[in-house]
Amino acid sequence: MQTNRYWIWLSQLNISPRARACVVQLFGDAETAFLSKPGSFSGRAGISAREAAQLELRDLTDVDRTLARCRALDLTVLPITDPSYPDCLRQLFDPPAVLFVRGTLPPVDEIPVLAVIGTRRASPYGIKMGGELAARLAADGAVVLSLLTQGIDEAAAKGTLLSHGPCIGVLGTSHEVCRLSLVREVAQTGAVISEYPPGRVSMRHFFRERNRIAAGLSDGVVVVEAPEKSGTRLFVTEAVEQGKDVFAVPRDTPFRHRSGRAGKGCLCGPRQCGF
Repeated sequence: MQTNRYWIWLSQLNISPRARACVVQLFGDAETAFLSKPGSFSGRAGISAREAAQLELRDLTDVDRTLARCRALDLTVLPITDPSYPDCLRQLFDPPAVLFVRGTLPPVDEIPVLAVIGTRRASPYGIKMGGELAARLAADGAVVLSLLTQGIDEAAAKGTLLSHGPCIGVLGTSHEVCRLSLVREVAQTGAVISEYPPGRVSMRHFFRERNRIAAGLSDGVVVVEAPEKSGTRLFVTEAVEQGKDVFAVPRDTPFRHRSGRAGKGCLCGPRQCGF
């Protein structure tokens, strides 16, 4: 528990994930970084002057309160140095220094993990396909990853639960902000994770940061429905940059391609037609 206090300290700071990762790379763990001599953070690659100043404060004021919140929410504090921390996340350019886990994280380095994602404003067809695809994947032994947002992601999580398969939910907020009953249900058979400690005020860029974790945990991504400009496209971009396979579900009804051709689906890719 004493060691966790220093990881909480590092996770609470208003610094970038890259800066946290640099701290771990430089010092090995959060405790060594905290106890380092004054001035140790200044002039380090990947750590800005503002971030170095925050680190130099070495403020543990709210750490015990955060640990109490973790206990109340039944969260496990999983630092990057823990043997059970996923190796697939360690390979990221800016891996999360700490994960706050509710439930039991499946062995993601040993079994396939597929993200099933899509728009919040899903059609009935999209909801049906998201749930059925996730249920089939779970029945075949895969872990389904969901962002637990309304629409396709929620349907995927529910489909996985109906198949009694393990699901991983990745949050773009701290756990105490997300009070959905679905979170509790997912945590009973799988895990819900966040890199943000309880008490951390949510910011818009957290959802972009969440994408790198969700993509990092996934072996592939299944996109059910997504408008041309959507958060789903941002997730897909992150997954492609990480070298992950991306699959798309064809449309339900015939449509006319920009080239004038009519068809059930599109094979030319989103950059050309916006499918």
